[in-house]
Order: sequence, then structure tokens, then C-alpha cells
Amino acid sequence: MDSDYKIVKAFIKALHKHNEFNDNVGKKIGKKIVKDMKHKRIVRCPCRIFDKYNLNINEQCPNAIYTITNICYNCDKQSQQLGVVNSTPDKTVIQTYMDYSKKYNIPFDTNSFHKGLYKKYINQYIKIKITDYSTCSAIILFKVPAYLTTLDTNNDIGEEGTLLDKYNNVIGSYDTWIDYDTIITDLQKNEHNHILDPESHIPLLRYHLTKKSIYHSLTNRVYKKYRLNATNDSLYLTNDVIDN
Repeated sequence: MDSDYKIVKAFIKALHKHNEFNDNVGKKIGKKIVKDMKHKRIVRCPCRIFDKYNLNINEQCPNAIYTITNICYNCDKQSQQLGVVNSTPDKTVIQTYMDYSKKYNIPFDTNSFHKGLYKKYINQYIKIKITDYSTCSAIILFKVPAYLTTLDTNNDIGEEGTLLDKYNNVIGSYDTWIDYDTIITDLQKNEHNHILDPESHIPLLRYHLTKKSIYHSLTNRVYKKYRLNATNDSLYLTNDVIDN
């Protein structure tokens, strides 16, 4: 990613130099591209997608944009478009929601549109709270993936990444909780031995804090959302890790 960032930055500088871009618009676009790459931001698709469960007309597509069309690949291939969430929906879109509301008896507010709910970037840094009850201390941390992809449960390695505090200090790391010793039944894990959350059924993580740090007073140990009771082969909430 760093090498790509440097190449794009050099390319934009060359464009400004050889084409004599003096307009502010061109300079702003160039700075924006470089800034997004430097901070590893992924632009989110602005399309409105149909929410058939809550009829939320502000529901935005969660996918990254497809660079050619400036929307995601899926939305580009759809035959029926509902517009983008940062513009007022037209009458046909509102009528679609109203018809669905009447058909399935789901409440729908025709005035529920809000431009402020538009999200420009995909939020990749998930916030968590780790608490150490032995020292009566807690800290808010951000999970930064080692690779800028979502967790692939078909991967036999799992998820790993870095833990940052709000000042971007590296506090520790995290990885997937794997049953290496085969001490838990197959019902509690997937085919790659990733131990699963009893409620969401997604792989659980382990959080490792740095041995010595001036940024927190928590005990240096592995924190988990659940603990395993080997006696009855069950998982119990620890309250050590809470998703925010």
C-alpha cells in the first residue's frame, strides 16, 4: 500500500507540473486521492439499497465503490436503481416503499429521509472496550486489520491485526481464537477450529496487550469475550471485552 501511495502521489505531482493545473478544483481532487490512500480509506458505495425489514429509506450500500462507475459492482449491475442516499429520493422510490409497507403491514415514514446519514467511507476500525476487573481499569481500543479485508471464515488462519488507542498508540494485537488442542466439541467451532460466538456464530478473537506500556494500566494477559469451561464444554461471557 505504501508503494502505491508514493506512485500515485508522484503521478499527481507530474500532472500538475506538465499540465500546469492552476485551478483549485484540480488541486483539491489530487490532495483528496493522496489523503485517502495515505490513510487507507475505502470509499463506500453511495447507493440506496432497499431495506425490506425496517423500511429504512436511508439504508446505504455497505460495499466499496467500483472505480469505473463510482458505485459498487453489485449496484452497477442492478436493473432497478433507488438513487443515492445523499440526494432526495424521487416519487417512484417513495411509492415503492409505501406499496411494500401496505403489502406487508410494516410502518414507513415518508418524511424519514435524512441526508446526514450518508457515510462516505467504510469504517474498518471497530471499537472495543477492554476491562480488567482485577485492577479496576478499562480502555477503549480500535481494531486495525492486518490486511484491509473482512474476516473470511473459509481461511484456516483467521483474523489478526493491531490494537490502537484513540491517540494511535499501538497497545497490542489480536487474533482468532483457535482450538489447537482440540478440547472443545465440533458444535462450538467451524471446520478450521475457529471457536465460534454462541450467539452470532462468527469466530471469536483473542486480544493481547503489550507487556509494558505507559498508555494503560491493564494487566498484561490475553483478554477474551468468552471463557471456556472445559468441564461442561461451554462458553461463558467474561465481560472483559465489549463491542462498542
